[in-house]
Order: sequence, then C-alpha cells, then structure tokens
Amino acid sequence: MASRHSRQSVVERSTHAASSRATSLPSSRSSSPPKPQRLKHSIASSGFFQEPPKLGNQYSDDLAFQRALSFYLPSQLSRSREFQQDLFRLAQFATSKRVAGWIDDAEKNLPTLEGKNIAKEEILEVWGRQRGAGIDKNGKILKTSEGWKKLGEWGGREGVVAIGYEGEFGPYCRVVQFAKYYLYSPSSALQTCPLAMTDGAARLLYRQSQLSPRSHLPTTPSSHKPIHLPGETHGKPQPGAKQVFEEAYKKLISRGGPDDYERWTSGQWMTERPGGSDVSNTETVAVYSPVTSEEIGELGLQDGDNDALGPWVISGYKFFPSAADANMTVLLARTEGSNGLSAFYAPLKRKALAPIESDVEGEEFEKFLGEQETWNGVRIVRLKKKLGTRPLATSEIELDGMRGWMIGEEGQGVKAISTILNITRVHNSVNAVAFMRRGLAIAKAFAQVRKISNRALAHTPLHLRTLSHLETVFRAQLHLTFLAVSLLGFDEHPEYISNPPVVATSTQQYIMTSIQSEPPNYLLPANGPGAVRALFLIVTPLAKALTAKASIAALAECMESLGGVDYLENEEFGGMNVQRLFRDANVLSIWEGTTNVLAVELVKSLLRISDVTSGLRGFNVVGEWVEANLGMGYHLPSGETREILERCKVNAWSSWTHLERRIGSRSREDLVASGRELIAWLGYVVCAVLLIVDARRDGDIIALETCRRWVLEGFGRGGMFAAGGAEDGGQEERRGKEEKWGERAVMDYHMTFGERIEKKLGEPKL
Repeated sequence: MASRHSRQSVVERSTHAASSRATSLPSSRSSSPPKPQRLKHSIASSGFFQEPPKLGNQYSDDLAFQRALSFYLPSQLSRSREFQQDLFRLAQFATSKRVAGWIDDAEKNLPTLEGKNIAKEEILEVWGRQRGAGIDKNGKILKTSEGWKKLGEWGGREGVVAIGYEGEFGPYCRVVQFAKYYLYSPSSALQTCPLAMTDGAARLLYRQSQLSPRSHLPTTPSSHKPIHLPGETHGKPQPGAKQVFEEAYKKLISRGGPDDYERWTSGQWMTERPGGSDVSNTETVAVYSPVTSEEIGELGLQDGDNDALGPWVISGYKFFPSAADANMTVLLARTEGSNGLSAFYAPLKRKALAPIESDVEGEEFEKFLGEQETWNGVRIVRLKKKLGTRPLATSEIELDGMRGWMIGEEGQGVKAISTILNITRVHNSVNAVAFMRRGLAIAKAFAQVRKISNRALAHTPLHLRTLSHLETVFRAQLHLTFLAVSLLGFDEHPEYISNPPVVATSTQQYIMTSIQSEPPNYLLPANGPGAVRALFLIVTPLAKALTAKASIAALAECMESLGGVDYLENEEFGGMNVQRLFRDANVLSIWEGTTNVLAVELVKSLLRISDVTSGLRGFNVVGEWVEANLGMGYHLPSGETREILERCKVNAWSSWTHLERRIGSRSREDLVASGRELIAWLGYVVCAVLLIVDARRDGDIIALETCRRWVLEGFGRGGMFAAGGAEDGGQEERRGKEEKWGERAVMDYHMTFGERIEKKLGEPKL
C-alpha cells in the first residue's frame, strides 16, 4: 500500500509540475522565444581604451612653485607680468611634441665611439681591469644624438647658466636662474649634468680672473677672496693664462646666440679607480713642461697660440668622467714636490699640431679634419652602460700628454674644486625637486582620468592620501632647495647684505630698493656675509642629501600609481614617462657626494668656526637663524590659524634646542657616526621653520595645512627618533584627523589638486 501510494504521489507531482510549466510558458502562437544575449570580447582594435592623462602648463599648474617664488623673490619681480610670461612660455615648450621628440631621440640614439677598429675596443670589468685587446689611440670620434644636442642648445638659449652671471637681478639672480632650470630639468634628458659642471667651472674661472688688471669680465661681485691667478706658480710661469681663463669663462656663460660667444660646456673629472669622493689617492700626474719656441715653430704655430698648448702635461686615468662631449674640463692631479693635489683647466680638443693619423673615414672624418682639431691628449677607452642618464656620455678616459693650466696655488686643488661642488650640489637639489614635481604632475593627471569601480582615482580617499603625503614632502623639500639657491645668490653678492656699492647701476638701484622696502620673507643670518656663507655651507649638503632620497622615493610611488603602464619604457608617452625620471633620479644620491659623504661634510660645517672674533660655530649660526625666524611677528588676526602656527613654532623650537644640545655635547666622531640621523633631524627643523614663516605671512590654507602636517603630524620627522630625538608627538594629532576621514579627504584633494572638491548635499563627492 505504501509503495502504490508513493508511486501515485510521484505521478501526481509530475503531472502538476508539467501543468504549471505549460501555463507559465508563453504561447508559441503569440510570440517567438527571446534570442540569447551574446557577450562581446575585446580585440586589438576595439574594446576599452584608457583616456591618456594630459599635462597642463607646468608653471601655471604648479601652485607650490609659484608660492615659493613669491617667498624668495621681491613681489615686484615675482608678480612681474614679463617674468611670469617667460616662465609660462618655457613650461609650455618643455612639454611640447618637439621637446618630446628630442628626448626620444636622445634616449634611443645613445653616445657611441666610432672608428674602423671598433671591434678591438678594450673589454674591461666593472673595476677597470683589462680583459681584452686595446684600440688605436688615434681617430676615435664620440658621437651623440641630434636630440641630445638640441636639448643642450635649448637650455643655453634659456640662460639656465648665463642668468647667474649676467648681473640683471643682483642677489636674486640665482633664484631667477633656477626658476627656469626647474622647468627645464625634467625635459632635458639630463643635459643638466654638463650644465651644472659648466656653472661651477664658470664660477671658478671668474674667481681666477678677478685679480687680472686687464680683465674684461662682467663686474659680478663675489663674496670670496679671489683664488690666486697663477701667472706664475712657485717660479713656474704660465704665459697667457689670464687670456685663456677669460676666454673660457665668456664661452661658458654664453647663451650661444648669433651675437654671443661660442657656447661651451665643461666636464669635472675627479673620480679615479682608487676612490670617488676620496681623492687622496689620485694617480693622475701633472708635469711642468712648457713648449719651447723651437717646438712651436716645428709645429707650425706662432708665439701666443696659448689656446692650443698649456705649460702643464697631464697624464693619468679618469674612471667616471661624465660629459665626455664637453669643450673643457677641470680636474685634479699630483705635482712633483707638493703634498696636496692641484687643480687644472684643460680643453678637450686642441689645434691639430701635425698630420692626423686616423682610422676613421667618410664625411664625419672630413668634417673633423676641416676643424683642424684633435684630442688634447684624451683617449676615451669606453663608454659606461648605466641604469639611467643614458644619453649622457659617461666614460673611462686615459690622459696621455694632455696640455693644461694650473688653477690656484699648487697643492691647493681640493680647496679650489670646492667652489664647483657647492654649485653642482645646488643643481643636484633643484633637479631632484623638479623631477619630483613632474612625477607628481603625471600621477595627478592620471588619477583624474583613471576609474576604479566606476569612480575616478582622484576621488578615492586612500589614493588621495597617498598623493597628498607626497605633496607635503615635496613642498617642504622645495622650500629647502630654494633656501640653498637664495643663500647662494646672497653669498655671491655680499654688498646687498652690508656696505651697498657707492655707484650702482639702475638694476642695482632697483634691487636695493626692493630689499630695503621688501626684504626676503625669511630673515638672513644677522652677523653679515660670513654668517650667510656659514649657513649656505650647512644648507647645501643638507638639501642635496634629503632631496635626492625624497625624489627617488616619490618617483617610485608615482610610477606605482600608474600601475604596470609606467613600468614600461613608454617612448610614445613623451614627457610623461615617470620610468625615465625614476631611472635618472637614482644617480642624484650618488653624484656630488653620497649621503654618507654629505653627512661628514655637514658635521664639519656645523662645527667649523664661522667668526674668529666671536668664536661662533656653524651650528650657532643655525640656532640664531632659527630663533630669529620663529620669533618674527604675525600679520594674521587671532584665531585657529595662529593657534596652529604657535603650536608648530613651539614644536620646531623644542626640536632644535634638543638637537643643538646634542651637537654641542657630542664628539665629532659620534656626530659623524650618526650622520644620517643628523641630516634627517636638521632637515626637519629647517623645513619646519620655512613652512611656518611661509604660512604665517598670509594664512594660506594649503600652506597652513602643509606646515601642520610636516610639524605636528610628524611627516618630516623620519630618522629623528633613531638619533635620540623627542618622542613622536604627532601620533595623537594624526589620530584626531584620521577619525574625521571625510574632512581629511576633502583637504587631501585640496592640497593635491589646488582646488576644493565638488560637494553634493553637503557631503564630499568621494
């Protein structure tokens, strides 16, 4: 019975189910069944294509840069329509298709050495030991791309070196120069390397010629005692040296226009196999051996042809010279009987003194012969292959009979070379912040067009927080860099600090009026030119060390923010290739002294006596500068803005006094051992002072928030705690802000993009 009942139930259920399906299905007579939806797949020519990011004008879009210029320049200059239009024009051209094409050509067509026996080129291991056959010493031609040459010519025309020497802007000439350099740098394919060395060499040769009674150089003031002009060094005459230095100087500062001198660039050859920053084991040797009158006649020259031959014969091996395509170089060498190294100037080419034997053929060699020049005892052994800076001709060079002139006193070459290093380190810092800004600009442009979950990255709180953090660090580093630039300008023009010139040009009158009615927004050290120089020698290695590290880290973040697309070479991406910037930026922490080398020099500068009369040391000058600037009055009404700035001031002063006690109580060896922490700690304090003074002048909301985050939230305190600094008081400040994540996101957007985010019904559109 149970079985029949079960079978009956099954039948009934089946019948009922069939009946239900029949009543629910549409009638075939009333309509046809729906067609199934087909999924569409993408192919190479169709589907989703990401809208490319678009860069705006890199001057008008860069609000932080504009504000920095208004801080370090008189308002009459920073607000000048002519000045702003010039920067706008330069920025527009820097991201043009033409410049992108030059960069692409420079990156694709790298420097080469050409010659018939090129297969015999030395095969060397990384440390320089030979593992292969040698090559003929004659006839090697170094070729660089047209794009590389065009980028250099462009920089020359813009005056990215010349402005520092033309005298138009007095102590502000360096700020104006580096304002243009900042816009030029990310689009230069590292032409800024030879330009930095050119700037340093020009300054050195200028100082060489100041004692010359027949000097025709511009009367650019100098804060330094001129280096001895070596018409004769220890009884070793250098006939024609004055003329040689003056002619080289004029070419180094030329813009290369039709009415200008020929434009030159310079190398700076210090590194050898025994050491880089440590030059004490230099193996290059210079021998005093002037060419005799008989030899000059035999060579077909006339007396006075000193542009062809110098009295010193230099031989040795330089392991890492960059800018092998330069016109001249400054280098170090040993001389017999001297304990120290001496500095030398030498052109890379000289007049062809005899028939040239060469294995190079064709049109290029005919042109080479027509110029009647040959290498000045220079043999490029090989070109280096590098992570970045690829268009730059970095090489190993053998010197065999190079003719040159001694610079300064015999045995005092390292002291002479410091003039170059101080300037090239400033260049390095400006390169770093310029690269950082371009990377951020690309990352921000991408965030505005890239959508995730149907929402722009620019409206994603986590992404905004990442970008705003980078923006905070960038603004602090930008201030630190242009402080170094500004101090360089005043260091080179001490007459604008004290004892104004009796007779002033109209330009000098304008500058003096600007300083008297509107001095720099920060206070210079109070004890005159000596204190300004002491502060400059502290800020320069500090800025170089911190900006290089910050730039590398920031560009890695910017590259990551674009995902895999910016890990590619992206030649077609033109000036928006963060990967190229990242590759090139990695050299910035190595060039002109590594971080550890800079830490050692910073300690020396902090402990060095800056004023013999008072006995003040470098760190005392810093302390007086910090106290004076933090103690400046307000032009703001009472309220939340002043309360925040007061808290920032107390925090910065507390951090400095703690650091000052540490510097004053520890041994030199102890300070050097913790040199990296010292760099981070001092950098935090100096940036804090600058950000406070900047925000205090008008209460600008972004300047105020940047200051609050750097000082109170501790964005700038990295490395400080390892040095034994105060506890991180920023944790509570950050925690309070993060609890109000919506307000934080709105401010992140404002800081990152320079405008308030669109709101709807009182809520942020995030």
